[in-house]
Amino acid sequence: FADAPDPHAVLTPVAGNLHAWAVEDGATVEKGQVIAIMEAMKMETSILAPCAGIVQISKEPGGYLEAKVVIGRVEAAD
Repeated sequence: FADAPDPHAVLTPVAGNLHAWAVEDGATVEKGQVIAIMEAMKMETSILAPCAGIVQISKEPGGYLEAKVVIGRVEAAD
């Protein structure tokens, strides 16, 4: 089970630059809400919340990231 994907992890969908977060750290979001923007080959890709909850940002915008890098988490609200 160690290889099971974390359903709360926010992953980069493609390799590129983390352009911006659309929400603040600690913001409450809904599943499917746009929470960040990646930029790759001059195209922007929206990163959606994997579940409803509270955003915890672990990577700041700027710099190149590979695909499938964890950039944050969405923790379920109590």
